[in-house]
Amino acid sequence: MKVSKRQLRNIIKQEKVKLLREHRQIGTLIAEQPISGEQAVQMASTQEISNQLGLINDAVDALLNAGMDPTELQEELMGIAESVTNLDNQQSGY
Repeated sequence: MKVSKRQLRNIIKQEKVKLLREHRQIGTLIAEQPISGEQAVQMASTQEISNQLGLINDAVDALLNAGMDPTELQEELMGIAESVTNLDNQQSGY
């Protein structure tokens, strides 16, 4: 089935309206439910973790764009992950 540009635009507009409606409904449901201080701290912590992981991702992209060999970068990242695991094991007494 062939779809004209006008039909495609209309389909996109309709889907956009549906998505915006759903987004507003979800936002309303979330806004109506009070959260505790503990939940607020957890949400802030989750957001901070997400932000920090985004910075790591940006750094990886920058290193690759600067010409770092992907295999070398992988080995460096695996070394970092291993040191984090070792640190965690030391702190938990294993």
